[in-house]
Amino acid sequence: MPRFRFKLQSVLEMRERAEQAQQARFAAANAAVLAIRQRAERIAGELREGRDTLRSRLMPAEGRAAAPSPVNMAEVRAGSAAALHGTLRLQRAAIEMAGASVKAEAARADLLKAGIRRKAVQSLRDRALARFRAEQARREALEQDDQNIMRARLRSQADQPLSTDANDPGALA
Repeated sequence: MPRFRFKLQSVLEMRERAEQAQQARFAAANAAVLAIRQRAERIAGELREGRDTLRSRLMPAEGRAAAPSPVNMAEVRAGSAAALHGTLRLQRAAIEMAGASVKAEAARADLLKAGIRRKAVQSLRDRALARFRAEQARREALEQDDQNIMRARLRSQADQPLSTDANDPGALA
């Protein structure tokens, strides 16, 4: 029985490799977005923590009388500078995340295109395989019919009595 050979198999394999490369690119882009998002969340947490720490030093504790306490201006300036620096780092991370998100979206679009191109060739392969199988089934059916016809002829010849007539081509001489 002949084997199915798809003439565009090398094209299909090339498209599959291209799609896998796009999948890797998309995964890397998403990983970059996730890393930047985690870094931004860490920076935001540090900002909240620094702000809460500074606020607790400057504000009197609840339940205590609000006695005037000296304010250490160097500490306030340092806390303010740290907050400003943290805000700038957070803004930088947001800008980086926006750029990485655009790259991830482009990678997703490229992945979709690669998938469509692969599926087009895969569809051609599936149709060719279906035609091959239909042709195989047709050939097998024809061969089976030929065998059945030959068997029927042999049976009908075996069922006929032998003729001694000289004009009969099936007669024994």
